[in-house]
Amino acid sequence: MSAVALNPSLECNLMRHAIPTARLRLATLATVLAVGGLAALALAHVSPARAASDDATASSAARAPGYAALCRDQSRTRIAGTRATPYSRCVGAMAKLASGQTRSARKACRALSRTRPAGAKRSPYARCLLAAAKLLRAGNGFDRAFVAEMIPHHESAVDMGQMARERGQSAFVRNLAETIIVSQAEEIATMREIASRLAELGVKPRSLGLTQAEMGMDHDASHLRSADPFDPAFIDMMIPHHQGALRMSYVVLDRGTGVRTKALARQIIAAQTREIDAMESHRAQTSGGAPPPPPGGSDPHH
Repeated sequence: MSAVALNPSLECNLMRHAIPTARLRLATLATVLAVGGLAALALAHVSPARAASDDATASSAARAPGYAALCRDQSRTRIAGTRATPYSRCVGAMAKLASGQTRSARKACRALSRTRPAGAKRSPYARCLLAAAKLLRAGNGFDRAFVAEMIPHHESAVDMGQMARERGQSAFVRNLAETIIVSQAEEIATMREIASRLAELGVKPRSLGLTQAEMGMDHDASHLRSADPFDPAFIDMMIPHHQGALRMSYVVLDRGTGVRTKALARQIIAAQTREIDAMESHRAQTSGGAPPPPPGGSDPHH
């Protein structure tokens, strides 16, 4: 990669995916600062009190104190002819990224001045790109919605698994229950860490756009306590529950930006697809009955 001449468009696209290498970050800054033909905007100095007022207004408007931490190294100087500072525009750019209005760091930060403030080593635009890359790696509103919905989804599966561990009639169901309990408890812990980090950054949850039925959460798991026979009832409930998790995972892969969230979604898809196949095979071998329709009446990939 080091032998390839990188252009500004490619660099910004790479920043959007936030490839964490020191060499790439240095190359990005060098490219942004070296771009020719950009109209330089004059910067007018304002008093510290006025700059602080502008910053407070921007942070309040974005309702995201975490953005201020990401943008705190921005220049407070005001852009000539405007009421905005590079800092306030950076906060606005972070709000767009966090809400999922855009997943392009370049587009979110394009209104920032490329002019380097006196005494600064980086332009506000370059600093905004670095802040945007950090936020994109953490995730946007769809990532936060995903973990907010998937935590109780997993907790429901763990509850069902605990009942199956006690009441399961076959070794298959008891072993599957143990796998679900262990793997999903670990994933719950990971999702709580992600949710905490996104909350610290001020990222507000969006909506996954799925109904309770499409997420496989329209059932009453308490019915399993008295189900007889237990195994078919457990499988008939867990398959659509897993299919719902697949739908939720595909949404965040499509609309989220968080590195950890997307990795978790891929992990869920791989594990729960295998488990669905195993449950369907076991059901066919033991009962031969027709499976119930999937939740929402559609394929979990859509």
